[in-house]
Amino acid sequence: GTPQRLAAGNCPCWTDHPSRLYYVSPADEMIYVVDVNRPTESRTPVAPCRGQSIHMQVSPDGQYLAFASAGRLTIIELHSHKVRMTWVVPGPQDNFVRWSPDGKKVSLGVGGIQRLPSGLWVFDMERKQGKHILNPMALSCNWSPDGSRVALDLSYPVNEIWLAEVDPDLPTWEVFG
Repeated sequence: GTPQRLAAGNCPCWTDHPSRLYYVSPADEMIYVVDVNRPTESRTPVAPCRGQSIHMQVSPDGQYLAFASAGRLTIIELHSHKVRMTWVVPGPQDNFVRWSPDGKKVSLGVGGIQRLPSGLWVFDMERKQGKHILNPMALSCNWSPDGSRVALDLSYPVNEIWLAEVDPDLPTWEVFG
């Protein structure tokens, strides 16, 4: 069909619900959820998000939303919109968030071509602990559906994708020593 304007914003993110969409409104620095079938009646604020570059992702089980902004990684419970966890991250810009398929880990790539990047971090939700695992060029850690491998996005100046075998039962950072 013909595309229709849904909202003023960016970084749309679907949940497992077919009509529920999260997005960022830069005008008021807020994450909203909207029912795409009733966008004007259903827009609900979820959480403030300060910063210029917001990337977010819903957990595989649809229970949490992870996003990074203004120097913090934030995990929100979707049913209550309450903050479950926050971690201070090394920079407020270009934060790339990815969930592991089991929803127990969140990767965060921090960097940018114009800014000094700080690399890839993995946060363990159960241990409530995060570790820096790779150098500044690594910006994204994307787990395979079974959690046995990760694809790593190495940014400027190489622009390469690397693959690593991991044990889904161990913290990802142990693989990278």
